Amino acid sequence: MKMKEVCDKTGLTERAVRFYVAKGLVSPELIVRNDREDVQTLRDISDLRKLSFSIEEILSMQKSPERIAEVLSVRRAALRKEQKDRETILASLSRMDGSGMQSIHQLAEQFRSVSASLPNP
Repeated sequence: MKMKEVCDKTGLTERAVRFYVAKGLVSPELIVRNDREDVQTLRDISDLRKLSFSIEEILSMQKSPERIAEVLSVRRAALRKEQKDRETILASLSRMDGSGMQSIHQLAEQFRSVSASLPNP
């Protein structure tokens, strides 16, 4: 199957397909074989990425399906933490009036106590 066909069938860009091949999520022979399973795997990977699963998590679940429940549990906990952090940020932003701000330093100073408890992105 040609790369264009793979992209058409999966809705992914050529760059994304090549990235997933490079990461070992799908076989590099994907482009020459006419394998519906590979196309479905790419769709599955795309769906899981949209749900914020990392490449490492997907690879782990592919290699060890018995770890799926564990990965789901860890992902749920991470999303709950992210949600809590975002709610904290949103509450702080809601109280902020930036009309008098003249620099990002002033803005950062206003949020220093909030940002201190958050991880770097």
